[in-house]
Amino acid sequence: MNFSIARRRVKGQIWQWALVATVILAGPASARADVLTYYPSGSAAGTNDLGDLDHTNYYAWNITGIATGQNVVAAAITFKNLYNWDNTANVLYLDLLDNAATGGSLLSSGSGDANGAAAGGGYNTAVRSGVDASGSPVTVYNDAFDSANTLAPTGLETTLTEHSFMPDTRSPTNGTDVAWLKGLLTGAGIPTVDADFGGATGWSVTNPSSGKYDYTYTFTAGQLTTLTNYINATGGAGSAGSIGIALDPDCHFFNDGISLTMTTQAFTTQAVPEPASLMLLGTGLVFCARRYRRKVSGSNI
Repeated sequence: MNFSIARRRVKGQIWQWALVATVILAGPASARADVLTYYPSGSAAGTNDLGDLDHTNYYAWNITGIATGQNVVAAAITFKNLYNWDNTANVLYLDLLDNAATGGSLLSSGSGDANGAAAGGGYNTAVRSGVDASGSPVTVYNDAFDSANTLAPTGLETTLTEHSFMPDTRSPTNGTDVAWLKGLLTGAGIPTVDADFGGATGWSVTNPSSGKYDYTYTFTAGQLTTLTNYINATGGAGSAGSIGIALDPDCHFFNDGISLTMTTQAFTTQAVPEPASLMLLGTGLVFCARRYRRKVSGSNI
Protein backbone atom coordinates (compact mmCIF):
# COMPACT_ATOMS: atom_id res chain seq x y z
CA MET A 1 0.00 0.00 0.00
CA ASN A 2 1.32 3.50 -0.88
CA PHE A 3 1.80 5.34 2.45
CA SER A 4 1.59 8.87 0.98
CA ILE A 5 -1.76 8.10 -0.65
CA ALA A 6 -3.10 6.63 2.60
CA ARG A 7 -1.93 9.67 4.56
CA ARG A 8 -3.74 12.07 2.21
CA ARG A 9 -6.86 9.93 2.52
CA VAL A 10 -6.68 10.09 6.33
CA LYS A 11 -6.31 13.89 6.24
CA GLY A 12 -9.38 14.19 4.02
CA GLN A 13 -11.42 12.00 6.34
CA ILE A 14 -10.29 14.04 9.38
CA TRP A 15 -11.65 17.26 7.88
CA GLN A 16 -14.89 15.53 6.88
CA TRP A 17 -15.36 14.29 10.45
CA ALA A 18 -14.53 17.71 11.87
CA LEU A 19 -17.03 19.43 9.57
CA VAL A 20 -19.86 17.04 10.45
CA ALA A 21 -19.17 17.30 14.19
CA THR A 22 -19.01 21.11 14.07
CA VAL A 23 -22.32 21.34 12.22
CA ILE A 24 -23.95 19.09 14.81
CA LEU A 25 -22.60 21.14 17.71
CA ALA A 26 -23.25 24.55 16.22
CA GLY A 27 -26.62 23.88 14.59
CA PRO A 28 -29.72 25.42 16.17
CA ALA A 29 -31.99 23.22 18.25
CA SER A 30 -35.32 22.34 16.66
CA ALA A 31 -38.33 23.92 18.38
CA ARG A 32 -41.71 22.25 18.67
CA ALA A 33 -44.69 24.44 17.81
CA ASP A 34 -47.63 24.52 20.24
CA VAL A 35 -51.09 25.83 19.34
CA LEU A 36 -52.75 27.26 22.45
CA THR A 37 -56.34 28.51 22.70
CA TYR A 38 -57.58 30.75 25.50
CA TYR A 39 -61.19 31.53 26.45
CA PRO A 40 -62.47 34.39 28.64
CA SER A 41 -64.30 32.03 30.98
CA GLY A 42 -61.42 29.57 31.12
CA SER A 43 -63.62 26.79 29.79
CA ALA A 44 -64.80 25.53 26.42
CA ALA A 45 -65.58 27.63 23.35
CA GLY A 46 -68.86 29.51 23.22
CA THR A 47 -69.32 29.79 26.99
CA ASN A 48 -68.35 33.43 27.36
CA ASP A 49 -69.53 36.26 25.15
CA LEU A 50 -68.23 39.09 27.40
CA GLY A 51 -71.70 40.33 28.23
CA ASP A 52 -72.56 40.43 24.53
CA LEU A 53 -70.23 43.43 24.25
CA ASP A 54 -72.75 46.02 25.39
CA HIS A 55 -71.86 49.44 23.98
CA THR A 56 -72.42 51.10 27.37
CA ASN A 57 -69.28 49.31 28.65
CA TYR A 58 -65.68 48.64 27.66
CA TYR A 59 -63.86 45.46 28.65
CA ALA A 60 -60.42 44.14 29.63
CA TRP A 61 -59.89 40.41 29.24
CA ASN A 62 -56.93 39.50 31.45
CA ILE A 63 -54.90 36.33 30.84
CA THR A 64 -52.23 35.39 33.38
CA GLY A 65 -49.99 32.36 33.83
CA ILE A 66 -49.00 32.14 30.16
CA ALA A 67 -45.79 30.12 29.75
CA THR A 68 -42.80 32.39 29.13
CA GLY A 69 -39.60 31.72 27.17
CA GLN A 70 -41.52 31.32 23.94
CA ASN A 71 -41.86 33.16 20.65
CA VAL A 72 -45.36 33.78 19.27
CA VAL A 73 -45.27 32.99 15.55
CA ALA A 74 -49.03 33.35 14.89
CA ALA A 75 -52.02 34.71 16.79
CA ALA A 76 -55.68 35.45 16.11
CA ILE A 77 -58.84 36.52 17.95
CA THR A 78 -62.09 34.86 16.84
CA PHE A 79 -65.68 35.96 17.51
CA LYS A 80 -68.36 33.34 16.98
CA ASN A 81 -71.62 34.52 15.41
CA LEU A 82 -70.90 38.22 15.91
CA TYR A 83 -73.32 40.85 14.64
CA ASN A 84 -74.52 44.37 15.36
CA TRP A 85 -77.76 44.46 17.30
CA ASP A 86 -79.39 47.17 15.15
CA ASN A 87 -79.08 49.18 11.92
CA THR A 88 -76.83 51.94 13.27
CA ALA A 89 -73.19 52.83 12.67
CA ASN A 90 -70.77 50.88 14.85
CA VAL A 91 -67.14 50.11 15.56
CA LEU A 92 -65.33 47.61 17.78
CA TYR A 93 -61.84 48.58 19.02
CA LEU A 94 -59.25 45.96 19.99
CA ASP A 95 -56.06 46.75 21.91
CA LEU A 96 -53.29 44.68 23.49
CA LEU A 97 -52.18 45.41 27.07
CA ASP A 98 -48.83 44.34 28.51
CA ASN A 99 -50.37 43.43 31.85
CA ALA A 100 -53.62 42.48 33.52
CA ALA A 101 -55.90 45.49 33.99
CA THR A 102 -57.51 46.26 37.34
CA GLY A 103 -60.47 48.34 38.43
CA GLY A 104 -64.02 48.44 37.13
CA SER A 105 -66.38 45.55 37.74
CA LEU A 106 -65.49 41.85 37.55
CA LEU A 107 -67.55 40.21 34.84
CA SER A 108 -66.11 36.68 34.98
CA SER A 109 -63.05 34.71 36.09
CA GLY A 110 -61.76 31.16 36.04
CA SER A 111 -58.81 28.85 35.48
CA GLY A 112 -57.60 27.67 32.11
CA ASP A 113 -58.76 24.60 30.24
CA ALA A 114 -56.63 21.64 29.19
CA ASN A 115 -55.53 23.26 25.95
CA GLY A 116 -53.90 26.22 27.65
CA ALA A 117 -52.24 23.90 30.15
CA ALA A 118 -50.91 21.52 27.53
CA ALA A 119 -47.66 23.40 26.95
CA GLY A 120 -46.37 25.30 29.91
CA GLY A 121 -48.98 25.05 32.63
CA GLY A 122 -52.47 26.35 33.22
CA TYR A 123 -53.60 29.94 32.94
CA ASN A 124 -56.07 32.15 34.76
CA THR A 125 -58.57 34.44 33.12
CA ALA A 126 -60.70 37.35 34.28
CA VAL A 127 -62.88 39.88 32.46
CA ARG A 128 -63.40 43.35 33.92
CA SER A 129 -65.69 46.07 32.58
CA GLY A 130 -66.07 49.82 32.97
CA VAL A 131 -68.87 52.23 32.05
CA ASP A 132 -68.32 53.93 28.70
CA ALA A 133 -68.65 57.71 28.85
CA SER A 134 -70.10 57.79 25.31
CA GLY A 135 -73.40 56.73 26.86
CA SER A 136 -76.50 55.58 25.03
CA PRO A 137 -77.28 56.15 22.24
CA VAL A 138 -73.69 56.27 21.02
CA THR A 139 -72.85 59.55 19.35
CA VAL A 140 -69.07 59.66 19.88
CA TYR A 141 -67.08 56.83 18.28
CA ASN A 142 -63.67 56.59 19.92
CA ASP A 143 -61.51 54.05 21.73
CA ALA A 144 -62.01 54.25 25.49
CA PHE A 145 -58.52 52.82 26.01
CA ASP A 146 -56.96 55.84 24.31
CA SER A 147 -57.93 58.01 27.28
CA ALA A 148 -58.10 57.72 31.05
CA ASN A 149 -60.68 55.22 32.27
CA THR A 150 -61.20 52.87 35.19
CA LEU A 151 -59.55 49.99 33.30
CA ALA A 152 -56.63 51.96 31.88
CA PRO A 153 -53.45 49.85 31.93
CA THR A 154 -50.53 50.96 34.07
CA GLY A 155 -47.99 49.84 31.49
CA LEU A 156 -47.82 49.49 27.71
CA GLU A 157 -50.69 49.40 25.24
CA THR A 158 -50.73 48.83 21.51
CA THR A 159 -53.62 49.24 19.07
CA LEU A 160 -54.63 46.06 17.30
CA THR A 161 -57.53 47.07 15.09
CA GLU A 162 -60.98 48.57 14.75
CA HIS A 163 -63.85 47.25 12.70
CA SER A 164 -67.57 47.49 12.01
CA PHE A 165 -70.02 44.65 11.61
CA MET A 166 -73.32 43.88 9.93
CA PRO A 167 -76.66 43.68 11.72
CA ASP A 168 -78.62 40.48 11.38
CA THR A 169 -79.73 39.47 8.70
CA ARG A 170 -77.41 41.38 6.38
CA SER A 171 -74.38 39.54 5.03
CA PRO A 172 -70.70 40.63 5.15
CA THR A 173 -70.17 38.67 1.93
CA ASN A 174 -72.84 40.63 0.05
CA GLY A 175 -71.52 43.66 -1.86
CA THR A 176 -74.80 45.58 -1.56
CA ASP A 177 -74.88 45.10 2.22
CA VAL A 178 -71.24 46.18 2.55
CA ALA A 179 -72.00 49.35 0.54
CA TRP A 180 -74.95 50.03 2.86
CA LEU A 181 -72.71 49.72 5.93
CA LYS A 182 -70.09 52.02 4.41
CA GLY A 183 -72.79 54.63 3.95
CA LEU A 184 -73.58 54.47 7.68
CA LEU A 185 -69.90 54.75 8.55
CA THR A 186 -69.38 57.79 6.34
CA GLY A 187 -72.26 59.59 8.05
CA ALA A 188 -70.73 58.85 11.49
CA GLY A 189 -67.18 59.85 10.50
CA ILE A 190 -65.88 56.27 10.72
CA PRO A 191 -63.38 55.04 8.07
CA THR A 192 -65.19 53.02 5.43
CA VAL A 193 -62.30 50.52 5.34
CA ASP A 194 -63.71 49.26 8.65
CA ALA A 195 -66.41 47.53 6.62
CA ASP A 196 -63.92 45.56 4.49
CA PHE A 197 -62.35 42.16 5.07
CA GLY A 198 -59.08 40.57 4.04
CA GLY A 199 -55.94 42.32 2.85
CA ALA A 200 -54.57 45.03 5.11
CA THR A 201 -57.56 44.94 7.47
CA GLY A 202 -56.44 41.66 9.09
CA TRP A 203 -60.08 40.57 9.36
CA SER A 204 -61.59 37.49 7.74
CA VAL A 205 -65.10 36.07 7.88
CA THR A 206 -66.50 32.55 7.61
CA ASN A 207 -70.08 31.31 7.33
CA PRO A 208 -70.29 28.10 9.39
CA SER A 209 -74.08 27.84 9.05
CA SER A 210 -77.00 29.70 7.54
CA GLY A 211 -77.26 33.27 8.84
CA LYS A 212 -74.22 32.95 11.14
CA TYR A 213 -70.83 34.59 10.58
CA ASP A 214 -67.62 34.09 12.53
CA TYR A 215 -65.03 36.88 12.41
CA THR A 216 -61.29 36.43 12.98
CA TYR A 217 -58.63 39.09 13.43
CA THR A 218 -55.09 37.90 12.61
CA PHE A 219 -52.13 39.67 14.24
CA THR A 220 -49.59 41.39 12.00
CA ALA A 221 -45.87 40.54 12.17
CA GLY A 222 -45.20 43.66 14.24
CA GLN A 223 -48.03 42.82 16.64
CA LEU A 224 -46.64 39.29 17.07
CA THR A 225 -43.31 40.79 18.16
CA THR A 226 -45.15 43.04 20.62
CA LEU A 227 -47.18 40.11 21.95
CA THR A 228 -43.99 38.08 22.44
CA ASN A 229 -42.39 40.96 24.33
CA TYR A 230 -45.46 41.42 26.53
CA ILE A 231 -45.59 37.73 27.44
CA ASN A 232 -41.88 37.60 28.25
CA ALA A 233 -41.78 41.04 29.95
CA THR A 234 -39.11 42.37 27.62
CA GLY A 235 -38.73 45.82 26.09
CA GLY A 236 -40.19 47.53 29.13
CA ALA A 237 -43.30 45.35 29.32
CA GLY A 238 -45.03 44.53 32.61
CA SER A 239 -45.32 41.21 34.44
CA ALA A 240 -44.09 38.09 32.66
CA GLY A 241 -46.83 35.71 31.57
CA SER A 242 -49.58 38.35 31.71
CA ILE A 243 -51.42 40.19 28.94
CA GLY A 244 -54.76 41.88 28.45
CA ILE A 245 -57.10 42.06 25.47
CA ALA A 246 -58.95 45.39 25.59
CA LEU A 247 -62.29 45.69 23.81
CA ASP A 248 -64.37 48.83 23.37
CA PRO A 249 -67.64 48.26 21.46
CA ASP A 250 -69.18 51.51 20.27
CA CYS A 251 -72.38 49.67 19.59
CA HIS A 252 -73.92 46.49 20.98
CA PHE A 253 -72.48 43.31 19.42
CA PHE A 254 -74.21 40.02 20.07
CA ASN A 255 -71.89 36.99 19.89
CA ASP A 256 -71.62 33.37 21.01
CA GLY A 257 -68.08 33.33 22.34
CA ILE A 258 -64.59 34.78 21.94
CA SER A 259 -61.21 33.03 21.84
CA LEU A 260 -57.53 33.85 21.45
CA THR A 261 -55.33 31.33 19.62
CA MET A 262 -51.53 31.53 19.65
CA THR A 263 -48.93 29.36 17.92
CA THR A 264 -45.72 29.44 19.95
CA GLN A 265 -42.20 28.04 19.76
CA ALA A 266 -39.67 27.91 22.57
CA PHE A 267 -36.73 30.24 22.10
CA THR A 268 -33.68 28.30 20.81
CA THR A 269 -30.78 28.49 23.24
CA GLN A 270 -28.24 26.23 21.52
CA ALA A 271 -25.58 28.42 19.87
CA VAL A 272 -21.99 28.19 18.63
CA PRO A 273 -20.08 25.69 20.79
CA GLU A 274 -17.67 26.97 23.42
CA PRO A 275 -13.92 26.99 22.55
CA ALA A 276 -13.30 24.25 25.11
CA SER A 277 -15.76 21.97 23.30
CA LEU A 278 -14.09 22.57 19.95
CA MET A 279 -10.63 21.96 21.48
CA LEU A 280 -11.78 18.67 22.94
CA LEU A 281 -13.25 17.67 19.58
CA GLY A 282 -10.02 18.56 17.75
CA THR A 283 -7.84 16.65 20.24
CA GLY A 284 -9.94 13.54 19.83
CA LEU A 285 -9.81 13.70 16.05
CA VAL A 286 -5.99 14.15 16.05
CA PHE A 287 -5.60 11.17 18.40
CA CYS A 288 -7.79 9.02 16.14
CA ALA A 289 -5.83 10.16 13.08
CA ARG A 290 -2.49 9.24 14.64
CA ARG A 291 -3.67 5.79 15.58
CA TYR A 292 -5.05 5.27 12.10
CA ARG A 293 -1.79 6.50 10.45
CA ARG A 294 0.28 4.13 12.59
CA LYS A 295 -1.97 1.28 11.57
CA VAL A 296 -1.59 2.17 7.91
CA SER A 297 2.18 2.60 8.29
CA GLY A 298 2.51 -0.77 10.01
CA SER A 299 0.58 -2.50 7.25
CA ASN A 300 3.06 -1.05 4.73
CA ILE A 301 6.07 -2.75 6.32
